Amino acid sequence: MMKGRSNIVIELVKARPETAEHRLSHGQTALHLGVSHNHLEALKVLVETVRDGDLVKAQDDEGNTILHMTTANKQIETVKYLLQRSEVDMNTVNRNGFSALDIVEYFPKDFKVIELRELLVHAGALKAIRFPASTTHQAVVDNKNEENSTVVVDLAYAALPSTNTHLVEAVPPPSFSSKIRKQKGDKHEKWIKKKRDSLKVML
Repeated sequence: MMKGRSNIVIELVKARPETAEHRLSHGQTALHLGVSHNHLEALKVLVETVRDGDLVKAQDDEGNTILHMTTANKQIETVKYLLQRSEVDMNTVNRNGFSALDIVEYFPKDFKVIELRELLVHAGALKAIRFPASTTHQAVVDNKNEENSTVVVDLAYAALPSTNTHLVEAVPPPSFSSKIRKQKGDKHEKWIKKKRDSLKVML
């Protein structure tokens, strides 16, 4: 797979099918290697020879699927191929809480990034923040100060979208909420002062 030798991949899988599921260091499969060395044809051969949906969905120790990796490497043709496969789950979240679409959103915008985003969105990909809440979904708010608040969301095991679930609503951290309330209060006080002054003029 690392050298893109499709003919040898076929022979090895025929002789020992279980080798396709063998895990290397960091939990990578042969498919992960095919992606990291950018050998689309070898990847196609392995996917279509083995025909195992679990292999295509396999995550490494960081929770990355081959779709995460192809997206991160901006391998447009491989992304196109994977999005056509029914067994590919485009909304799987890695251990950092990122879906494939989240990874694209972090890139500086260029033609490849724009095309990748369009491909993923058109195929129905979602950002992790839009995944529905589940009993395993955890959100931790770490307020360092009011000006520099960070929100850490652990979505590694978040449930995937279904027809009977609701989307997660974004809720600002407590410090932001207090700021919003203060701004609303300030506006209200200014409005009262303005009305009071206008009444004085009338009297």
